[in-house]
Amino acid sequence: MPSLDNRFLLAAVVDRIIYGQEDTFRHEDAAELLRQMPAPNPWRQLRLPFEFRVEGSMSGSRMSGSAAGLGDVSVQGDGRSFAYDSQAGHTVRVGQWKLRHSASFWEALRGHATIEIVQTLGEAGQDGRSAALVYQRGEPVELRSFRQQEKFIGKYAIINSRAVPWKTPVHRQPIEADYEVETPQGKDGGVFRAAAA
Repeated sequence: MPSLDNRFLLAAVVDRIIYGQEDTFRHEDAAELLRQMPAPNPWRQLRLPFEFRVEGSMSGSRMSGSAAGLGDVSVQGDGRSFAYDSQAGHTVRVGQWKLRHSASFWEALRGHATIEIVQTLGEAGQDGRSAALVYQRGEPVELRSFRQQEKFIGKYAIINSRAVPWKTPVHRQPIEADYEVETPQGKDGGVFRAAAA
């Protein structure tokens, strides 16, 4: 896991990649991000090609009895909620970002690497909240954003998310002296959504 100092560096690097230029990002920033990220565990790369996430809640127990002066009384206990994410242990949190290597074993053999960049309240592959930085043999190739399509079958939704090209790397692009990070306003994802449109 990155140290505290490295987390500040990674947060600044990701901010520049996402919020910097409209259609390009600094090659040096993407290379630094890959260098600072912990290498994925080889056994984890042999994972199944899907992720598993469950969220739910259970109601608390109900107690009933008699109370003096009130008669029959029934009290509902506190409910409990639970959540499980098969990828949660493989994610690094830096600032407002969650970062994760997501290349499979076979992609790694071909020299491919992918770092998923997700806003803290977002999910991987979510339209307007996540992106994927793609590498070939350690060199950044492109940054992809996601577009989602939802189909409802009764009360259930099937969500299909696909990556679309967004930004390309540029060598030796200077960092502007008056560079400011403009965080997107509202829940629509701002810069991410503009890229996915």
